[in-house]
Amino acid sequence: MKPASIISMIVAVLLIIAGFVTCLIAQNMAEAEGQMLFAENRDYGLVNTLDLAETAISKLEINVQDADVHIYGGSESSYIELVNFRENYYSCNTSNRVVTFDEVPDVTSMLKFWENGVSFKGIRYLLAFGEEEPEGDKVINIYLGGENIDLKIVSVTGKACNVYLEDMTYSADYTIALEEGSLHSSNMKTSSMLTVTGNKVALDLQNSSFGTCNIQCTDLTLDVMKVFMPMTTIQCTAIDADIIPTQTIASLNYTVTVPGGSVTVNGNNLGTGFVQNASSNNLFDITAESGEVILNDPPKEEIKSWPPEAD
Repeated sequence: MKPASIISMIVAVLLIIAGFVTCLIAQNMAEAEGQMLFAENRDYGLVNTLDLAETAISKLEINVQDADVHIYGGSESSYIELVNFRENYYSCNTSNRVVTFDEVPDVTSMLKFWENGVSFKGIRYLLAFGEEEPEGDKVINIYLGGENIDLKIVSVTGKACNVYLEDMTYSADYTIALEEGSLHSSNMKTSSMLTVTGNKVALDLQNSSFGTCNIQCTDLTLDVMKVFMPMTTIQCTAIDADIIPTQTIASLNYTVTVPGGSVTVNGNNLGTGFVQNASSNNLFDITAESGEVILNDPPKEEIKSWPPEAD
């Protein structure tokens, strides 16, 4: 072997060693400052954490393939946990008060992702010092709180996802688009709009309040318990709905049409439709080709008046 070749090999090896050492030093420095350079192995999976405590947030935009997405309001500070996501198969950015997460499904998409200007996060993620591949379900946990939150828009788009909105009391528009999956709300309040679209979707809405709801799904399962949703439009092909609003059925306007199914109100089977015009400024409009819609009054001790009293 020529001397020049030997020298080149030695230099290459030294550079590789220097790179590893640099990454190790950077990892130790990051951990000393409370930041993880690599995913942290916890009881519930490999976790990458993004601190948003100093980030002003007006919009969340989540584009994911298959994962559980949890968004929690009322936290002490804001941060994101990404659980069991493969490095370089996603991008998480903050810019102009917008927090964006994008996932890519495969290597081909990943290469196109980089071509479109998304920065490559570094060779350290390919080397990863023997780190194991993530196992288990993918989860995004988003915690929101602090003075920097002025949330106006929440958008979640997914292929096969379950979305959970808990203690979200921001007056934001929520847009959920799922090919299949579910949306769960608990202790949620917004005077703006909830929009849900998808193919096969289950909605579980509990103890929540929405200004306007627009739901368009091919196959819809709907479970509503003590939810204030005065302006609601639901359009689907097949429906299985069990609805208990915050007011009595008699105090609200309803137009429910299920020509190939049935409608039951407070235990009475009304056939394939139910129309009621009450003296209230609201509309609950459900249109489906087939399925079952069940409407029931809330328990007497939990009935709220209409129009609702000011907070």
